[in-house]
Amino acid sequence: MIMEQNEKLSYFVTETIVTERADLFITKKFPQFSRSQIQKLINSGNITINSNPIKASTEIINKDNIEITIPVNKKNKLQKSKISLEIIYQQPNFVIINKPKGIVVHPSKGHSNNTVVNALMGMEIEFESNMGETKPWLIHRLDKDTSGLLIVAKNKKEYEYLIELQKERKIKKYYLAVVSGIPDKKYATIDAPISRNKSHRKKMSINTSGRKSLTTYKVLKSNSKMSLIELELHTGRTHQIRVHMQAIGHPIIGDKLYGKKSTLIDRQLLHAYKLEFKDSKNKKISIENKPDKDMSEFIEIYFDN
Repeated sequence: MIMEQNEKLSYFVTETIVTERADLFITKKFPQFSRSQIQKLINSGNITINSNPIKASTEIINKDNIEITIPVNKKNKLQKSKISLEIIYQQPNFVIINKPKGIVVHPSKGHSNNTVVNALMGMEIEFESNMGETKPWLIHRLDKDTSGLLIVAKNKKEYEYLIELQKERKIKKYYLAVVSGIPDKKYATIDAPISRNKSHRKKMSINTSGRKSLTTYKVLKSNSKMSLIELELHTGRTHQIRVHMQAIGHPIIGDKLYGKKSTLIDRQLLHAYKLEFKDSKNKKISIENKPDKDMSEFIEIYFDN
């Protein structure tokens, strides 16, 4: 549960064995914070274990008492951006927007402005404050060069409802992608655990000790060199679709990190096109949105002619 500034969050470790380092374990137990936020709180001394300061690599053991002190946020550091985002669907407590390609979701080192968050701050949407700072409540994220649908809560109550729904895998997420080659199976589920690549920190990879990761794909159309596929994301690991498609030998066209640079298009052809879930009033929400112009035209040229 999210608390306001100057208050505290705590978690008593009941697990017998904990294999993750402190920052990973704490991020998992407090999903309202990103891993980078947890690391900043650790570095600033705002996270303790048994009243003692810790490091990101600190070992967690049974019966540890983890405590997070929410620091005072003296001013709102988020800048408003003039970037206009398309609102696909809106309710009083949440909004679904279309994220265009080439824009990162959240401010970070090297991307302090002109992100989805900055753009939302500049739009006429009222968001409840979090840790003393008014900002959008992101339910999930998309990579910079992935376009598509994003759910953003407007307040704490809706955020907690939607996050719980997501943890229970009750938010169905569907993607369209163009991949290299033609998969042997027209329909299949990829069950391959994912963790960070130890030799390339910007990449993820298949690892038997990684987190469980499930992706289902269905081939919609193919030509001699590539295929248009629909994917359902059952878990939400970093770069999951990109890693899984590379693992079966069919990387996404234009994916420079997990495949290769394309001469046909300047970004990875991956689009989050459909969301299905029930809102907090038990109303079924089913939203679809076609890909950006560049991807739509690519599909038309190479698959519809």
